[in-house]
This record gives sequence, structure tokens and C-alpha cells, in this order.
Amino acid sequence: MPRTSTGRIVDVGNIVKVVAVPPDLDRMPKDMQIAFRAIVGHRFKVRSVHPEAKVLELDVSRIVDPLLGSFLNSVWIEPECVA
Repeated sequence: MPRTSTGRIVDVGNIVKVVAVPPDLDRMPKDMQIAFRAIVGHRFKVRSVHPEAKVLELDVSRIVDPLLGSFLNSVWIEPECVA
């Protein structure tokens, strides 16, 4: 199981706070950069955990949808970026 930046084991259904952007943010498409920067400081429920990559899927639609004019957005983020 992945661990957050504070060492807490995280699983599907847990609420986590995004505390950092992914380290490779500058190589991502512009809309993803906007989305990741917008979610820092907010709490989200973990939707799923990738079994091999150990990244977390977060439903960020309440923050990102109005910002990007889309719907049902989610992001995959490293557990070290959440607390």
C-alpha cells in the first residue's frame, strides 16, 4: 500500500489533502498543470490506487471542472504529494 508524505498508509475511500504538485509537472500539458496547481491545499477522496504504479486517483471535479470547463475530472498523483 502506498504511503502519504506523512507516512500514513492510504487506500481507496480515504480522504487526502494535496500538499504538492507532481515532480514532473513542467513536462505535462498546460491544462494538467493548471489542474494540479488548483488542487493544492484541497481535500479529496481516493477513487482508486494503481496496483503497479502505486499512484492515487483523486476525483477533483469540484475544483477542476469549473476551471477548465469540463466535467468528471480526476487526476493520478503520487502519494508523496498528499497528506
